Amino acid sequence: MASTKSAAATATKVTTKAPQKELPLTTKVVAKPTEEKKEVFFNLQGRIWTPELLENIKVGKNQAGNKKISFSASLSRYDDRAGKYISGKLINFIATDNGYGNLATAILDAHGKNERLIEMKAQFNAWEYQGSYYENYQIVEFSVVERPQQ
Repeated sequence: MASTKSAAATATKVTTKAPQKELPLTTKVVAKPTEEKKEVFFNLQGRIWTPELLENIKVGKNQAGNKKISFSASLSRYDDRAGKYISGKLINFIATDNGYGNLATAILDAHGKNERLIEMKAQFNAWEYQGSYYENYQIVEFSVVERPQQ
């Protein structure tokens, strides 16, 4: 009987031990990106033609002293049947060199290379000043649309 108790006591000690963690056979290393790009909120997306003449793009500075441009443009799409771009009403756009990148400078650089058709994402802004209401769209992201050479 004494041997049965010691065997039971030994068995109890073994079952109370925490199970050993198994090491994985392979280790997977996940590199974190150095700079995480967050999704930017936007509520207008489309293609626009920047103004043909540079003097129709107003260049200035925002409250922080960064470059700011403003211009009017319309959303545009290519109509295959008509063989041309179709545009809608004029919308006021702004772009600044700020937390979204140097967008004002980049748009002016593209305009200087005669790359006026851009795909953009923008945020709607509206405000009231002295009883009048105003609105514009702030461009938060854009890319130049490649067009075939004619």
